[in-house]
Amino acid sequence: MPQVAVDDIAPNDYNTNVMPPGAYRRLVEDMRENGPSAIDQILLRKAGKELRKVGKRFEIIDGFNRWKAANELAWKTIPAEIRDVSLEEAKVINYRKNSERGTIDPFREAELFKSEIDAGRTQEEVAKRYGIERSQVSYRLSLLKISGRARRFIDVTRVTPSQLEVIAKVIRSADQELLAKEVRDRGLGVRKLELRAASMHRLRPIRVKRPKDCELKMLVDMVANVYAACEDCKARGSCPNLMAELKKYRKKK
Repeated sequence: MPQVAVDDIAPNDYNTNVMPPGAYRRLVEDMRENGPSAIDQILLRKAGKELRKVGKRFEIIDGFNRWKAANELAWKTIPAEIRDVSLEEAKVINYRKNSERGTIDPFREAELFKSEIDAGRTQEEVAKRYGIERSQVSYRLSLLKISGRARRFIDVTRVTPSQLEVIAKVIRSADQELLAKEVRDRGLGVRKLELRAASMHRLRPIRVKRPKDCELKMLVDMVANVYAACEDCKARGSCPNLMAELKKYRKKK
């Protein structure tokens, strides 16, 4: 089985994988007891220019936790397969491998999709590229609305994307934090979370600011000009009802 020096390898910045601490510790112990035969080969590609500058020859496509564990165990080499693929191809391989294992961090997934959108792709193109539904791309992108403060209370190994989508619908960061804490501490399911989020909207209705006098006067002038341009209203000038409302407003002032 081909071996590559652990020190020659660098992690990528597009990995969507997440592994619970307990599962990672079991991986380490398995590798400690059984050696290289305990794991599948990690997938690598040749490092880009920036990584080569810091002495790295390869970049991980898939197998970050196995490589991390090998570092922890002070292995000199690790079983690896080197593939001749582009960065774009590597992203897809990494995503699909993690999808097969069911170990995707929804926030990292959202960042991955955003990078594709920023590169000029549509949601439909991103969905086709990664072999998923367009709605999944849209839902994951919505998670970027969750504030950094709220994310501190979210354990992505213990929540579902559907729970996160409910939190993302809440506008205020403080409310997002509250919901995140309730999911963490009380284990609220999606339905109860939706009801809790809805109650927040009822308790905190959107307040419409009272317009300034100059803003209202501008609106009156705009409407008055429309009346003045009308053949049937030239004699009447500006709208009498609108002018009456303006007078009431000024009296309140």
